[in-house]
Amino acid sequence: MNESTVAWAAGLFDGEGSALISHTSTSYAIVVTIANTNREAISFFHRNWGGRVRVRTVKEWVERYGRTANHDSYRVDFDHAEAERLLLDLYPYLVVKKKEAEIVLRALVALPKQEVTSGSRFPKKTPPGSGYILASYYEELRNLKNS
Repeated sequence: MNESTVAWAAGLFDGEGSALISHTSTSYAIVVTIANTNREAISFFHRNWGGRVRVRTVKEWVERYGRTANHDSYRVDFDHAEAERLLLDLYPYLVVKKKEAEIVLRALVALPKQEVTSGSRFPKKTPPGSGYILASYYEELRNLKNS
């Protein structure tokens, strides 16, 4: 893939992507995703970095979420290995989400490696004993958002 194409992808990710660590009362999870109403753009990310594509139809937005929508929306969720590759490729060109990507990349590297089957999302839970690792990165991201 040429440099200008990767730069374009980074720009789209800056506007439409997410690199974060979610937290519930019992667990932490790394979430790297991109969503858009343009199927072609989402297919580009899927072809080049993998992930699992999800579609939300206009009808589903209304029935399930009580919100109106003018177009179907498409989303790619990346597992840990795919997320790491995506963020490493896009990192030099990111502007808006560069700090978030850096923190999530450090968290991915700090986690024990685990098998991820093709087509799966990220693990529902982090590897055993990893919550304390992600907790510090979660706080770092939270502080970044609140600054």
